[in-house]
Amino acid sequence: MHQEVQQNFRTGSKGDLLILLALVAGVFLIKYLIDLFAAVVGGALLQGIAFIVIAAVCLFVYKKRLSSFGYAFYYKEVCLDEADQYGDPINYPFEVGTFIASKLSGAKATSYHTVHVREMIDFLPPRAQGAQTEDMRCIKMTVYHKKTAHRLIFEQEGKTCCWYIHPSKELTGLLNEAMRMKKAEMNG
Repeated sequence: MHQEVQQNFRTGSKGDLLILLALVAGVFLIKYLIDLFAAVVGGALLQGIAFIVIAAVCLFVYKKRLSSFGYAFYYKEVCLDEADQYGDPINYPFEVGTFIASKLSGAKATSYHTVHVREMIDFLPPRAQGAQTEDMRCIKMTVYHKKTAHRLIFEQEGKTCCWYIHPSKELTGLLNEAMRMKKAEMNG
């Protein structure tokens, strides 16, 4: 099994402290602007707008700081003599060939989606031309831009879907190998 987590923002206490200081400074700036323009425009309207701005900034920071994605790919069988750290035999919760994309909030998975190699149609590198139909359901499973993302195209329940993902070089190699083996099975 190969696992990786994609972070959107530098982690660490220094980054968190800078974000907190920027938010506090922003609140004081908005309070100062409300006091400055309260006599001109009307206090209630400005307070409402300030609340919306503060809420939008907090949601933006939350999305940028805490949201990330994790990928897991079960690409090989477990050896029968392998054991975990407690000495128990390793049992994967998914069958070999399953790719999982998880949306993470902090360190907890809030949702996950799975696709098996037999459902995969294509795995395209960034900016590659490929099967894209108007009825295809595309989901951005990355915190980065779609333009630089790989596309994993698959079919589930009769619907063609596409995930935009940013896998590491190792995971990219594993998915390419799985697609190559699938195509070889279909042709041979």
